Amino acid sequence: MTAPSLLGMPASVITEFCSYLLPNKYSWGEKCISPELVALATTCRLLSEHALDVLWKELPSVVPLILTMPSDLIGWSTESYKHTTGRDAEVEVLSFRRPLVPTDYARLMQYAVRVKTMDYHFNHRYPRRVRARATIDVWRALREFRPMAELLPNLNKLAWVWCMDSDNDQEGPGALPLLAGSNLHEVEMYYTSLGLDEDATDLPLPGSIADACADFLCRLSRMTRNVQTFKINVLGQPPPISSRLSSFVSTTQNLTTFASRDVPLHPQAFLHLAHIPSLHTLAVRLCREDWSEEWAGGLPELHGKCFYALRKLDFQMNDANMCISVIKLIRHCGLQSLSLVLTSGQLVKDVAKCLAILPERPFALQLRKLRLVVSLTSTPPPIMYTADLVPLFGLDLDEVTIWGCEIAISNELVREMSEAWPNIVKLDLTDREGANSPYVVTVPGLLPFVYNCPLLQELHLNIDATNLAFPHPIPEIRPAFGSEQRALRSLWTGYGLISDPFFVAGFLADCFPECEQVISSWRGQYSDYPDSNQRVQAALWDGVWHLLKHFAKVRAQERHGAAAAGMKLREPANPAAVLHYAELLQSNPAEASRIATVQGRW
Repeated sequence: MTAPSLLGMPASVITEFCSYLLPNKYSWGEKCISPELVALATTCRLLSEHALDVLWKELPSVVPLILTMPSDLIGWSTESYKHTTGRDAEVEVLSFRRPLVPTDYARLMQYAVRVKTMDYHFNHRYPRRVRARATIDVWRALREFRPMAELLPNLNKLAWVWCMDSDNDQEGPGALPLLAGSNLHEVEMYYTSLGLDEDATDLPLPGSIADACADFLCRLSRMTRNVQTFKINVLGQPPPISSRLSSFVSTTQNLTTFASRDVPLHPQAFLHLAHIPSLHTLAVRLCREDWSEEWAGGLPELHGKCFYALRKLDFQMNDANMCISVIKLIRHCGLQSLSLVLTSGQLVKDVAKCLAILPERPFALQLRKLRLVVSLTSTPPPIMYTADLVPLFGLDLDEVTIWGCEIAISNELVREMSEAWPNIVKLDLTDREGANSPYVVTVPGLLPFVYNCPLLQELHLNIDATNLAFPHPIPEIRPAFGSEQRALRSLWTGYGLISDPFFVAGFLADCFPECEQVISSWRGQYSDYPDSNQRVQAALWDGVWHLLKHFAKVRAQERHGAAAAGMKLREPANPAAVLHYAELLQSNPAEASRIATVQGRW
């Protein structure tokens, strides 16, 4: 019987076998390549092609391909520059010593056809020369030598990253247009023009960035309609490419995911997206100024006739009425995640209109995640009251985030939310900058989450821990053994005040024994903020975080010790009576004192 041979296996199996020799790119340290795989590619005649396919399948930039060209073509120099952090730095600069000839290009294409993924995220982990900066003449020469050819004909995925604060330590934006190809299915572009200083101001936007992005989108529009995922994420000043981006979007047919939160789309491009049957994830920014009355007036005719498969929508708009019209376009009943970002000074009543229509939409039964970000220009910021949030109580939400305006939070509202959203996993209502808000939740006001929300893992609320004058000691209203909420891991207390960290830590250990962190918004000892009260409050909340795990351990020992000794465990209190009592502690302290006197120990 003939022994099985590795070469008798399918080529895909052999290539997969070779890929096991590569280190994991998410866990490697200084090691970014496998010496074993390199040896296999250079010494084993039978397996070298498979090993080369694996080695060149994913690259951090175009520079490694250029380095495969003849050495007499490549020129090197070193340039000094001032990094935005203030330190002196040097960068390797790659250039061509002579004009390209066909044999040079053929050598490059021998490896370029093997490249399937170009991922700039891990560029910094490679040797210095791999991260070299090429001159503009290099990219111009490559483009002009074969103007109609694709440099990477088999490229499927591109993740292009550009940081203005380290632009001298990158290959240059000139490479981007060369990466457009007919086989691209996934494109991600990450760009930042923020500096590294404390205020993170925008750095000057070079024209080469906008030109490279526009040229890339133009070439991509002509080459392929098969892009399935397209994302562009900009921090800082976005390049002026709205027209080119809209033109590209209008040519696509098979998009499943599209994200452009910073570069706005034109109306015709957005409506083209709305009619793509495969689109299930959309993050888009629209400007009301781009929509003529004719475009905006035609939206009601499309209500309920667009977005056939949409499951996740992240929508940014500077007009609440337009936002409502877009929400009404959604036909698919399976929308599970909705994020609304309203800018340019929207009124609270306009924001409330957007929330009020959600229970009426076809996707209301499936909606699970809701994120609302509002940019309100009035001072002091307007307030969202319980009546504004009531429409959401009919939705079975597991994640709710509201940023940008003040919520009139209270113990009573907390109880209503806990009863309306029993499956809530994350609740975030603490984005307001500043302290001394009259709208807070007291420490006992957290009890509704203990009894009604067993899945809650992350909680952001302004918590007031200064008024601790309970009519009776805390053991009288703390949850019984076995009734604790054990899912909560993170508690963010906003700008809430605190006076006794030992008391608060003990109460939290009774209610949320598995809580791992308690974090406030106060600036601590390592900040430059001159207000000493800021640092005191930060230190007290940090003390709660430190003490919490110790109190939880004591409570567990108390329970196990009582059970081992055959003693009667803590009696379970009536949750309804306790929650009513907790509300009265904030709204009517006199009545709470009367009930405590009559009731005695729970």
